[in-house]
Amino acid sequence: MENQNQGQEPDQGQELGLGQKRGQGLGQNHEQAKDGPKDNPVVDKSLDFAVKVVKFSRWLKQRSNDFEIINQFLRSGTSIGANVAEAQGAQSKADFIAKMQIALKETHETIYWLNVFVKAKLASDEKFENAAKELSDIASELKALLSSILKTSKTKRI
Repeated sequence: MENQNQGQEPDQGQELGLGQKRGQGLGQNHEQAKDGPKDNPVVDKSLDFAVKVVKFSRWLKQRSNDFEIINQFLRSGTSIGANVAEAQGAQSKADFIAKMQIALKETHETIYWLNVFVKAKLASDEKFENAAKELSDIASELKALLSSILKTSKTKRI
């Protein structure tokens, strides 16, 4: 389907899906699957982040020919939530920890690619800088949350 606003520059929030206030993101308003977890901050935050990564990647591809590194960012950024979701159905504590460790590693890689984008100036406008900063901030929150979950999981006896 073609963009009806072709030729017009949409605002950052509309185009990138970023800049939403807390409580307005997908994790807060989407309906959970009937058998899915309720009120799980790491699941919600990683899902919201994946959606923002997809939107930012699409936006970047319209402005840059560096598709390989944009695709690397897209893969690592969406893998965080996929591994967190997979950990929710873990068969054991060790399986849960392994999936969450992978999610943490993917978070580190995603932050790395964001830093590459900024230093390489894939785009050099205020929208790019604001979106990259927001994504970096969310990734840092995810990193802290995943680190805390892993620390607790490794020390807790089940």
